[in-house]
Amino acid sequence: MPRVSSTTPVLQVLRPSTGRWRRSITWPGLVGTVALGAAFRNVDGPRDLVLLVALVVGTVVVVVGGTLVAIRTTAVVIGKDQVAYRRWWARDTALDRDDLLVGLLAPYVQHLAPRSVELLLLRAADGGPRIRLSGAFWSHDDLAAIARAAGVPVEATPLDAAEFEERAPGTTYWRDRHPWLFGAGLALLIIVAATIGAIAWLYW
Repeated sequence: MPRVSSTTPVLQVLRPSTGRWRRSITWPGLVGTVALGAAFRNVDGPRDLVLLVALVVGTVVVVVGGTLVAIRTTAVVIGKDQVAYRRWWARDTALDRDDLLVGLLAPYVQHLAPRSVELLLLRAADGGPRIRLSGAFWSHDDLAAIARAAGVPVEATPLDAAEFEERAPGTTYWRDRHPWLFGAGLALLIIVAATIGAIAWLYW
């Protein structure tokens, strides 16, 4: 993977927004609250209550804490010769601006999602690592600035994964283009994990 060059003059450093992330989880938070209320109504005894509370608290700590750490350690560095994406202190993706970059910024329509979210995808034309930035974390102005720095188009028309791939070949992931297969595989893993958990619970 290309490394961020320490000799490239830095023109701009952009960071994701915690406020945008908080607004983006409003709908999932409401759904989770309803599901949690239904779970608490089915609690049978103090042991079930303790386990459920521990599960809820642990999940919130891991998800919220992990997301906040990811936000705080993420930045896009626009240099004279590079557009670099830094995550988790050490994970760097650097795309040279002198190379032919393929990409697109546009509203992204996901299956079953209540609304579209802006998505910026970047990749070198000959392949390699991608830069993928979501409007759930980044402001439009910052995404547009990164797109301009990379020399890729900005569109206002909402697009699905297939349309993204058509306009910017090689930038989307397999799971984006085949969401139903990906969802079925993920559901199967969840069912297997739930079955193992239920068996362990019955014989604990």
